[in-house]
This record gives sequence, structure tokens and C-alpha cells, in this order.
Amino acid sequence: MAKPLLCAIIFTYNHKNSIARCIESLVNQNTTYPYEIRIYDDCSTDGTSDVCREYAKKYPDKIRLTIQEENTFLKPYNKTQSYKAIQEIDTKYFCIIDGDDCWCDENKVQIALDFLENNQNYIGFAHDTKHINVFTGKEYSYVHDIGGWQDIKNPVELSATPYFLTSSRVFRNLGFKGKHIWPVDYLIYFYHAQKGPIYYYDKIMANYYISEYNNFSNMQAGEQSFLLSTFGYKIAKFFDFKEDKLATDVQKYYNIKGNVKHYKVLEKCKKIFGVKLGWQLWYLTTFVPVYGFECLSLNWVCPRRKIKYRADNREWQVLREIKNTKSLVRNKVALLHVFELFLKFSFLKNTKIYVLIKESCERKKKKISENEVIVFRTKRKYIETRKKTKNIGKHK
Repeated sequence: MAKPLLCAIIFTYNHKNSIARCIESLVNQNTTYPYEIRIYDDCSTDGTSDVCREYAKKYPDKIRLTIQEENTFLKPYNKTQSYKAIQEIDTKYFCIIDGDDCWCDENKVQIALDFLENNQNYIGFAHDTKHINVFTGKEYSYVHDIGGWQDIKNPVELSATPYFLTSSRVFRNLGFKGKHIWPVDYLIYFYHAQKGPIYYYDKIMANYYISEYNNFSNMQAGEQSFLLSTFGYKIAKFFDFKEDKLATDVQKYYNIKGNVKHYKVLEKCKKIFGVKLGWQLWYLTTFVPVYGFECLSLNWVCPRRKIKYRADNREWQVLREIKNTKSLVRNKVALLHVFELFLKFSFLKNTKIYVLIKESCERKKKKISENEVIVFRTKRKYIETRKKTKNIGKHK
């Protein structure tokens, strides 16, 4: 067997209901290039490991499986399975995907490696991703709809935007493991982007799922935007505060989406204390009181204990989605009642205001109906999750 040109890394933990889909999407690639799938299972407790073993047995020449004897997520960063996986990269190219996502184009590897093999000056290849919310059924283009980047010109150089999701990237192996840090997705991206240009292929070739398995995207809006606000500092620190424009642009991008106040305070700190000290003082006073001194580390990306709890209790995500959607329904119903009250005023009839209020009521009724369907589907998913959990307990 020829030495693999590419290693495709799958990180998984308690992904029993999605891991087969992920593995299948990597196994069934139509390509002339030799590649290896490396699955790293962090001691799953829901049966994910058994699914991985079945595939490793079925495809012994294509899959290399590592199952941790105990979960490593809360261990020191250099003892975690993701750190171990990065240190073991020994192929010319590599890519990473989480076990709850998948590729959706069987020619992805062929297209990516054809380009990179014939364009040695490019260090990476990336494409668009379909952003799928399994609770609402809504689907979006990550690049065009979520990111808002409509006309990306090649080559893509080092800049805050556009930014491509992990499952869409294929990079040359340019020594990231030599940095000896945790493989934080945005640090991997910007590390390679500063090494050379990335080629963007404008086609959806991977699916990214918002579901009970997605810990970060299912956070409360305020919690998520607060965490996103740490990215700029980490990038500044990663480049030893020598790429201030890049780090500042990243900070500005995420704070426009979240809390603009953070960005304005940062700018004042840098103006008064200089670039390096300004970043450090701003981060120290903004995030350390919330997350503790651990968040100063480049390895830190999230409160790991909280994320671990959610990964061990998948139904928490489903219950949260039910609660949030019910809250939306209540608010819309209350507003609808107010609008319907206005429609009873006789002096408004045959006026433009009456027509506008009536149209708004119809839109709200439709939205309420859609949200009630989401609650129903999510409740059904919760019941299914509970049944599966009980069945797993019986078989142990």
C-alpha cells in the first residue's frame, strides 16, 4: 500500500447517532490519491466506540483507530487526544473534522489534492459549508449567508475575513505541531494563512450541524458572543503581538456580531498603554474575572468543565432548545394579542395602519405556528434521546 498523502482526522466523543455518517463520508471518496482516516475517540460512553471499531474492522487499510482508555478532555493540554493527534501528523497534507459533521461531496479529496499538488505556492484549500440547524430544519451557506462574504477572490491571504470552517480545510503539513499547543481551530487556520495563500473553491462540500451534539454553537447567545470576544487576544498573543491589525480586525468582526463595548474598551487600552500591554490589560480585566487565570493560556478556548458536562448530557441541549423556542412563542403570542387589540379600534379601519397591523398579525401567526412545530419536533427528539440513554444503561 502506498504511503498516505493525506491524513483525515476525526475527533469524536459521544457521537453515536452521527459518527457513521461522518466516517462514511470520508471512506467513500472517489480519489486516486492514497489517504488515511485517523479516528480519535476520547473514551465515549454511548456506544460510539463500538461503531468506530466496526468501521476500522471493515476498512483496515484505510482507517486507523485510537480509543482512549479514559477521557482526556480535562487533562493537561499536552495529555489530551487532540494534542496527541496533531503530534502524530506525518503526511504531506492533513484535514480535521468532528464526528457530528460530515463531508457531502465524494470528490472533495480529489479536487483539493489535484489543486495543491499542481500549485505548490498555495498552502491550503477550503470550500463552502452547509450550516444545518436540525432543530428548525433551516439550512444556510456558511460562507455566503452566515459570513456574508459574497465574492471571494483567490488567492485568500492572511486576514480576519473570510474565515473557513474546520471541516472545509485541507492544509499542507507545515509544522503546526512544533508550536506544541492545543489544536485550537482558529489558531491552526491563521498559522497556516501566514505561511502562504489559501485557495477557495466556491462549492458546498461539507455539512456543519447545529444539534444536541454541537456544544459551542448551542450556547446561549450572550455566552457565545462573550467567548468569541477572546479570539482576537489569542491571535495577538499567538503572533507575539506583531500582527496587531489581524488580531484587531478579528476582534472587531466578532464584536460587531456580539458586544461592541468590548472592542471600544480594547481600542482605548491600546491607545493609552500601547499594543502589547493594552491587549494584556484589556484581556486580564475582561475575561480573567469570569473564567479564571487558565483563560490566559493559548491552549484555552472554552470553560472545559462546562463543555464536558454538556457532552456527557446531550439531552441538556435539547431541553435548552425547547425552553428557548417556548420563550419565543410566548413573546410572539403576547405581541400578537396587543396587535389584535388595535384591530378592534373602529377609527383605524380603512386606514393604512390597519392594513399594516393586520399583515403583521398574519406573519406572527405563521411564525408562532412554525415555532410550535419546532417545539414538537424537539420534544420528540428529547424523548428519543431519553429512550436511547436508558437502553445504553441496560446493556452495560
